[in-house]
Formats: sequence, structure tokens, C-alpha cells
Amino acid sequence: MMDNIGSLDSDLRDKLIYGTLFHWIPNGRLNIDQLKYLLNISLDSSHLFYKIHNKDDDSIFKRIFSVLIVALISYEHRKEKFLSEEVLYQVKDKLIESMLTERDVRGYVEVKGWVHSAAHTADALDEIVQCDCFNKTDLLDVLNSIKSKVWIGYYVYVDEEDERMVTVI
Repeated sequence: MMDNIGSLDSDLRDKLIYGTLFHWIPNGRLNIDQLKYLLNISLDSSHLFYKIHNKDDDSIFKRIFSVLIVALISYEHRKEKFLSEEVLYQVKDKLIESMLTERDVRGYVEVKGWVHSAAHTADALDEIVQCDCFNKTDLLDVLNSIKSKVWIGYYVYVDEEDERMVTVI
């Protein structure tokens, strides 16, 4: 599934792959080892950071649908507490790095579907910051990453990305 998470076929990507994981993860269809494995894949250089410096090309779909998987797993962790504090810090740090580095902030792309990188990354950050291990400094780091995305000078958010980023705060 993760090999095709960035497919340009929105039915495959959104409905089949993401939709399946959206139902499997919270319904216990994957065990803890599988969730940890899926999290590691989602956060790696071939997924969350795949061609991260590219802007306005199709590589964004792999990055952004990987971040949605991170959000699902982070949500599940909050219920089941299966990730170590060390892993939670790695997740937070990688999400912040993604928020700071990602330049493709388009909302909806005709035919291909939603990109929404700022909103989706904010969703994942919103899940992870609710974990108990983070202190004020950690939360300020997250806030600063959101601030950097809000204050970009090359795009006006028109698809409610700003609302999703505010949710983290």
C-alpha cells in the first residue's frame, strides 16, 4: 500500500489506500508491530521527505498522504500508548522538519485531488502534541513551525488550511 500512497489516481490513493488505513488503524486491524513499521515507512526519506524540495509537482502526493498515516498512528497511540517517548520525539521533530521544509502548499489540484500539505501536516502535529511527554519548549517549536507556514509570502490560503493550522494552537 505504501508503495502507491502517492498515486495520481485519487480513487486508489484517497479511497482505497488511505480509506482502508483510516478504517483499519482505529479498528485494531493492525497490530502494534505493524503500526510501528508503518510509522517508520511513513516518516522515511522515500515518503514524508520524498523530493521534499520540489514545488508544484506530483511528488507532493506521496509526502502528504504519508503525513496523514502519521496522524492516524499518532491518534491511535494516544489511545493505546505503544510508542516510546524517544519515538514520539522523533515523530514530532520530523513533522516540524516537514512543516518547515515543505514548499508545495497548494490546496486542491484539478483531476488529481487534495494536496493540502499545510493542513494535513497540521493535523498530524495536532495529534502528536496531545501526547503527555512534550514540554513547553517542544510546543513552542511546533508553534514556530506553524507560524513559518502561516507567514509564507508566496501563497494565499484559500482552502481553509489556516483553520486547520490554528487547531494545533
